[in-house]
Amino acid sequence: MQRTFRGFLLGAQYPSFTKSFHPLLFLLAVTLLLGLTAKQLFADNIGEGTTTTGQTLLIRIDDPADTPEGARAHAPNEAVLVTGQVAISNLFTTTHVVYVVDVSSSTTTDGPSGLDCNGDGVAGNADDDLNQDTLNGSVLDCEISGVIALNQALIADQNISTSLVLFGGLAVAAAVHPTQTNQVFTQGNADVNENGLLDIEEVARALRTRGINQFVSKNVGGDTRFDAAMNRLQQVYDTVPPSQKTAFFLSDGNHLPGTFDRRTVTPIAQDGIIVNSYSVGPDGAGCGSDTNLQFIADQTGGVCTEVEDPTALRTALTNTQLSLIDSIEVSLENSTPVILTPNATGRWSLNTTVCRTPGQTTSTVEATVVADDGTRVNAEIIFSCEPTAIDPADEPLPRPNNAHTIFLPVIVAEE
Repeated sequence: MQRTFRGFLLGAQYPSFTKSFHPLLFLLAVTLLLGLTAKQLFADNIGEGTTTTGQTLLIRIDDPADTPEGARAHAPNEAVLVTGQVAISNLFTTTHVVYVVDVSSSTTTDGPSGLDCNGDGVAGNADDDLNQDTLNGSVLDCEISGVIALNQALIADQNISTSLVLFGGLAVAAAVHPTQTNQVFTQGNADVNENGLLDIEEVARALRTRGINQFVSKNVGGDTRFDAAMNRLQQVYDTVPPSQKTAFFLSDGNHLPGTFDRRTVTPIAQDGIIVNSYSVGPDGAGCGSDTNLQFIADQTGGVCTEVEDPTALRTALTNTQLSLIDSIEVSLENSTPVILTPNATGRWSLNTTVCRTPGQTTSTVEATVVADDGTRVNAEIIFSCEPTAIDPADEPLPRPNNAHTIFLPVIVAEE
């Protein structure tokens, strides 16, 4: 007996079943088949290669099955956010970010003020006093504004855990939870006390000259000791498991007094912690080949950036790129690739339509990371597409004399 049919159409007419072809078993099999096609066809494919300098270059396309929504079939022309991660040496699924901020007196009372730190085009007004210390638009205000802008940019792309280290002559880790006073990491989008301010940003706004006054008051004294900051940074990262570890080190001066103990950078580099350094203001240490800030970046795989105008720090921080990475190329079904730039933690994203052709059942997305030496590494993943619904005006199947009506599930493309 021939059992040919066109699609899974609700109310379609099919021949009756013999004892060897049980309708309930058939229905179960069809349901399982549809369930499988509505999921990702295979997990994210991590691509790995080696640069000309011997470093491991990796790229991953995130598997939608790992998201809260889960994997599913996509309708034709439905917008889909495709995301992923690139890295040098190690590729992790979790990211821990530390903001390291110089709070020496040169960032406030001994430095310039009246700056447009919040970027609204009006210099030195009350809105530029980010920490409410009555000194409008200080270098510290611009550092705080930069941290807030960077945090907003990072949490838009990924779930990150964040911490803040402040330093002068000493360095301390800020308490980042309203009640858990020993907690040094919090989610970048957490607002535990529900006051409308993200906890890490509330902590950043509490920075003061030589200290912090929330959630726990702490003092770091005078001077500017980079080695104290490096030691504290290492201790903070020692509290978390292996992960993507990226720090942003902001200072408007140089290590004083004495000589920076560069040995403090070695364990940080060995632990795979990337430190991006920023020389803030005209009196910063700079990023010359022999400067301390350049040394920190070079040893840890980070980037040193000179920001002579403190008001430009917001842009400099949010535009930071992962060292040694030139670009990401993303294409669908061999189409012209879209060129992307990963953020400072290696995250990238593209909002696109993965299913573009009626009747298309799958769509292949390919991502290529291009290192600055020209090394290229690929990863690809297949998305499933919703089958096109059958037009009800189509001629129905002939009804055999011994046929019964059964109802089977149908996937209908969204309009």
